[in-house]
Amino acid sequence: MNKGGVLKPRTGLKAVLSHLPEELILVIGPGINGELNYIRQPTVAIDIDPRALKAAKSKTRHLVMADINQGLPIKPNSFSCIFLSHVLEHLDSPIEALRQINGILKESGILIIGLPHEGWLVEKFHKYYQNHPDHLYSFSLNGILRLLSSSGFKANEFYFDMPYRFGPFLRIAIYLANKLPIWLVYPFAPSFWLIARKSDK
Repeated sequence: MNKGGVLKPRTGLKAVLSHLPEELILVIGPGINGELNYIRQPTVAIDIDPRALKAAKSKTRHLVMADINQGLPIKPNSFSCIFLSHVLEHLDSPIEALRQINGILKESGILIIGLPHEGWLVEKFHKYYQNHPDHLYSFSLNGILRLLSSSGFKANEFYFDMPYRFGPFLRIAIYLANKLPIWLVYPFAPSFWLIARKSDK
């Protein structure tokens, strides 16, 4: 499972934010989970939803309305880092979107992706796609590694989120997630993050 990247069972968002470079970042889908609130670097935000862009207005002055399914109005080699949180599973063609993003990234640029994990234990008790009708795809760790490799990326690290429903036990769950084997942690993670770099040609 860890071929092509290092797996780290930690709460994800805080971990991936530490990898953001100190320069302009392209954020695709800023309205999904509000991660834009935690990014302190300057950003350009792209979304198809005008409500999401309106909500992002207080966080960045650089707003672009565009549909990644139709192509992004961004010049090649424009950004060193692209942040894509819970967007890939909604797109018509994830591999085409990743190829677009690869072209937008500068040489050795960083791509940060957040994805839901439909295989975690709680999801076993209800029908995933019925509760998420706008999700067209789901991704396993091995599946996203292959997709990234096929679109010109190499995954460096994975991070797992721990569910907030653990409540007062969240801190303990995070501690255990850093100590237990990956196979034991993975079923309890509702989502995961990965950091990938544009592969050398």
